[in-house]
Amino acid sequence: MEVSRDMSRIAKGKILRADDGGRCAMLQVELLDGEIVDNVEWFLSYGVTALPLAGAECVVAFIEDASDHAVAIAVEDRRYRIAAKAPGELAIYTQDGARIELLNGRLVSVECDTYQVRCATYDVQADNVAFDAEAIALTASAGVDVDAPVLATTGDVTDRGGQASLQDLRDYVSGHTHAETGTETRAPSQVMKGAGNE
Repeated sequence: MEVSRDMSRIAKGKILRADDGGRCAMLQVELLDGEIVDNVEWFLSYGVTALPLAGAECVVAFIEDASDHAVAIAVEDRRYRIAAKAPGELAIYTQDGARIELLNGRLVSVECDTYQVRCATYDVQADNVAFDAEAIALTASAGVDVDAPVLATTGDVTDRGGQASLQDLRDYVSGHTHAETGTETRAPSQVMKGAGNE
């Protein structure tokens, strides 16, 4: 439906449909007066892409008052918008709660259900790294190298798919005996540290 030419060059409306299948995101917008405007171009900043949900609000400008050439100059969805916590802070967010927040104090906060990184090289340089997780799985087809003066754990260490552990080694070394000329020696008097009976 064509918009009448006597309308304002700037109008507010509600997005009915969004399509990002072409070289520019296109919107179908219902203006406040009920007019339906098709093929509204939405220009985003370079390096940023998005696809708004139906029901989001927008501000539309008509180039040189032409009813057949409209562009969306702002899109907002107050249903899902998260408020900035403090002046100077910003966030990227979705309707289902995923968010990346750039907060004051050089803090970047990420909240999501699944965090995926795909890259050729992943390089992290940090003074401290902390993981707090129920389980961590690491797969490395070529091996894992650890360059550290100490590798510490509060629990046991296993290898070969859990067939043996470091505690198994302690128990064996500290408790084994030798058959010697028909008699069997007593267990070693010096036991391996951490065996539990030293």
